[in-house]
Amino acid sequence: MKYEVFSMHGISKSIDEQTVLSDISLRVFRGEITFLIGPSGSGKSILAQIAAGQILPDCGCMYLDAKPYRPSSQEDAHERGVFCISGGTMLAKNISIGENIGLTKPPFFAGWRYKKQLEAYVRLVCERYRFQLDISKSASNLSWIEQLQVHCARAAFGGAKLLIFDNVLHMLTNKETELFFEKIADLTSSQITFLIIEPSAQHGLAYGNHSILLLDGRIVADLPQGADRLAQKATLILENNGYVKERRSNQEDFSNKALRSFRCMTPDGSLEIPVRHGEILGISSLSNELLGWYANHFFGNPKTCALYQYPNQKDIRVLTLQSLQNDYFPNLSFQENVFLPVFSHFKAYGFLSEKLYRTFLENELAQHLSVSPDKWKKKLYLLGNPEREAAVLFRTLLEDSEIIVLSGLSDQINEGLQQNIRSMITLASARGKSIILFGQKIERLKELCSRIFLLE
Repeated sequence: MKYEVFSMHGISKSIDEQTVLSDISLRVFRGEITFLIGPSGSGKSILAQIAAGQILPDCGCMYLDAKPYRPSSQEDAHERGVFCISGGTMLAKNISIGENIGLTKPPFFAGWRYKKQLEAYVRLVCERYRFQLDISKSASNLSWIEQLQVHCARAAFGGAKLLIFDNVLHMLTNKETELFFEKIADLTSSQITFLIIEPSAQHGLAYGNHSILLLDGRIVADLPQGADRLAQKATLILENNGYVKERRSNQEDFSNKALRSFRCMTPDGSLEIPVRHGEILGISSLSNELLGWYANHFFGNPKTCALYQYPNQKDIRVLTLQSLQNDYFPNLSFQENVFLPVFSHFKAYGFLSEKLYRTFLENELAQHLSVSPDKWKKKLYLLGNPEREAAVLFRTLLEDSEIIVLSGLSDQINEGLQQNIRSMITLASARGKSIILFGQKIERLKELCSRIFLLE
């Protein structure tokens, strides 16, 4: 399962009463290279500046390591592990390479004052990430590829989680570009994540895990690596603006880009239901026979449930009362069950520290949990069904899924579980996940959902 390092949800920005970013939602995963491509004026650099704490968005939210992220300044972003390097980012040329790297505050040795100790730590960082740099050399006469290496080393020295490059590749030769991405590969193997902003799709489709296309301040396409036909389409979009003409000729609205498509199986085939990022959608029917079919076939049998019918199976999570009562690990504590999705992604010492996930529970979930803090460390076999169901519910927030489908959980369940469901879907919606509730009681769905889709 991929671990989401950074995400944006509904980010918008206007400058001088002109909209430059509109409802931007994206996700960046640990150890991957994501390209953000688009023509000049599409809003790419503004997006980078928002992520790096240089400017604030007008609305929307961001998350870093599953925690709310709203940096107040570039220095604040650095403290949290987000660095942005652009063509205008300069080194201090009157000092050495090593001193430039050391300008970033060391994450665990902030009290060091002595030059030799600092130099020793810089050497350790360069060796760990295999930077071929003479740290005693002056930074005054470095080529652009050498400067980029120093910037990368400085970010690694500062504990980078996400490194953003804004329009830096055009100054490299083809050979230097190859060397640059060899170095990037070394850093991604160490779980550093990259967001690279470029006007061309060429490098993204060659070196990136995926490329996101930005046009007129909106995301209009997500292009996977190695897709030749998509590469040709991206070139047309960027060079000829063909996508805009195509959309206008069909009289479609750019707001459609914010829609996800949920494939809903029916007795007669299937239908596509559009659902927005962060939307809570109810699906019901006036036919008890049709609702019975869904209960027995759509959710009851794993081979036909939505998880296996959705084009991107990993992007959807189906929750039923049965899964809430069975998808837990009795020999793990409540807090360990909640954090199962991220356990395998933490490399430090081979385990996820208790302090880290307890801090998350205290800061993010405590006010929403019906489980008291004195039970968080208890193994689930010592607790009752309410705690087990809550562990499975709130674990969903940390899973790599875009759409959460709940079946039958808005009908005949106790008030305690009902309250936990309300809390979970509210938090999931705030994180940009789309929520779909299947239920028979339309009045109850109206309390939770922004709209209801009736099946016939």
